[in-house]
Amino acid sequence: MGYTHYWRINTAELEPRHFFALVADAPALFDAARSAGIDVTRESDRPNELPRLAGGLIIFNGPGDLGHETFCLDLSPHRPPAVARPVERDDDQLAWWDWYNYDNTEGDGWRHAFCKTAHQPYDAVVCAMLMRAKHYLGDALLVSSDGDFDNEDWAAGRDLYSAVFGDTPTSP
Repeated sequence: MGYTHYWRINTAELEPRHFFALVADAPALFDAARSAGIDVTRESDRPNELPRLAGGLIIFNGPGDLGHETFCLDLSPHRPPAVARPVERDDDQLAWWDWYNYDNTEGDGWRHAFCKTAHQPYDAVVCAMLMRAKHYLGDALLVSSDGDFDNEDWAAGRDLYSAVFGDTPTSP
């Protein structure tokens, strides 16, 4: 299966302020990660593109072999269901699936998602971003992980969070 983080968001409690607060915090988080030697890009195969912070989506990965699955935190309001479809990329490849348009919101209003990081360096940024999202969303965000928050699995994410936000994070 691979080392994975899982989360569920109660879409009924999402407000634009949650997204804007996280977007305001994200650049400092990405800058601190880069200072620690952890690069983040939009996609692993597009190392020159910055992470996406728009449309209710926060999207990033590690570059090249330092990436794995793309982290996508969707704080948009409920979207109508869509089917994953190929879209044309600017490099004329058609094998790219536009899975960001797929809404994983269940009938009870909880949107579920996950990200397999395979313990790649960008995992620290994923952990820190989930901790910061928990800071703003509270009980509207449920997080679980194959790793243990209190040991080395989340240590780099906790350190990154503390370095940027100046406080000790609590388990998401």
